[in-house]
Amino acid sequence: MKALKPILPALLAMCLLLGAAPAPAPAENAPQKPGEKVAEPRDQKEKIRTGQGVQPMTATEKKEFDAAMAKPDNVLLKSYIIGDYETGTIYKEFNADTPVGLASTTKLMTIYCVMDAVDKGEIAMKDPVTIDHAAAAMHGSVYKTKEGEVYTVEELIHAGMIVSGNDAMIALADRIAGSEAAFVARMNAKAKEMGFTHMHFINVHGLTDYVANDYNKATAREMFQLSRNLLARYPMILDAARRAKIDEPERAYVSYATNPLLGILPGIDGLKTGYTGAAGRCFIATGVRPAEGPYLNTRFIGVYMGAENDMDRYAASLRLSKEAMTWRNTILADKSKELDYLTLKSVSPRTSPVFVDKNVVRCVKEGAEVSTEIDYKTIVAPYSKKEPVGEARFLCNGEEIARAKVYVKEDIKKPNPVLSYRDLMADVFRAMEKAA
Repeated sequence: MKALKPILPALLAMCLLLGAAPAPAPAENAPQKPGEKVAEPRDQKEKIRTGQGVQPMTATEKKEFDAAMAKPDNVLLKSYIIGDYETGTIYKEFNADTPVGLASTTKLMTIYCVMDAVDKGEIAMKDPVTIDHAAAAMHGSVYKTKEGEVYTVEELIHAGMIVSGNDAMIALADRIAGSEAAFVARMNAKAKEMGFTHMHFINVHGLTDYVANDYNKATAREMFQLSRNLLARYPMILDAARRAKIDEPERAYVSYATNPLLGILPGIDGLKTGYTGAAGRCFIATGVRPAEGPYLNTRFIGVYMGAENDMDRYAASLRLSKEAMTWRNTILADKSKELDYLTLKSVSPRTSPVFVDKNVVRCVKEGAEVSTEIDYKTIVAPYSKKEPVGEARFLCNGEEIARAKVYVKEDIKKPNPVLSYRDLMADVFRAMEKAA
């Protein structure tokens, strides 16, 4: 033991040095540690909206997307309807009159009633709204507000439309009506005013009340009409709906829009998503094709309800929205251009261009064959230009889609005798040439 004492300090020093030495660097391509996850590369041609905006799909997402696209629309969704915003023409529907859960598509009615309050002068878009305890305590999709913070009405509307902020909706409801319950009463009254018999609201955000075993409901057709009404009366809502994200560096907040087609399908500029267990994945889309040639500016609205997962909702909404955008508001007859020529004997003028008195517009699918047939009346001079000379029928792929009265621009008069004789002789000579 005594012999070891002189070398103990040296042994201890050596152990300390070995413990302080850096660990050897791992070899290249070393095996991954258990539990360590490597992000799958985003390298596919198809794109998808993620929590960081629009990005290419991963191989796994592409596989899920292809599987979803192989399913029919009525398997991917509980109900849907697509149609024209301007005329209300319905292109395609499935279970459109069956009540379904709304989830956060509820916020379209919430915001409609907020804008209604602005119209009535109860509140202004730039008015401040202080976040109360109820709003700050909200869960689910939130704008991450804190009690005591102050935002404008406009900022909270944008938060509801872009990131589906439940807290933003509670704050607006409390500020305008004094309580959420009072505001919900306005929403149900507005639904009744619009004639919606299945629409039913219990809150302003769309979450399920598991205590009451109740949730917000409506049919796809009712949500289609609500969306039409909202865009017709408050088109400025699209200023919020088309934004890709909310970025507020002053409070270190950034969040991307929930709209799965925004930035992916050209022309899409709205409108609102939603998800709860009771409602499934829901999405109300809108987009526009600009005017060109015989086509007018054409906006569609698509209501897609009850998908089982995000990929099913994405596949169905992408396919149905693409189909909706092939329908165009088409000028079948332009009142400034002649539609036909009416030729009569023993009248003046003998030939008259025929017009419609107002543009005839219908939703027609691109590539469809449109034809016109005119049934003329028996015209006896004198005949007033104010009276129709016949009726035009417009057919798409052989099926009648519109009718319109047709008129001439000048009164049809009895002919001048000299002109009548000239016309008679012209007919005689034509008959002789034909006989020869």
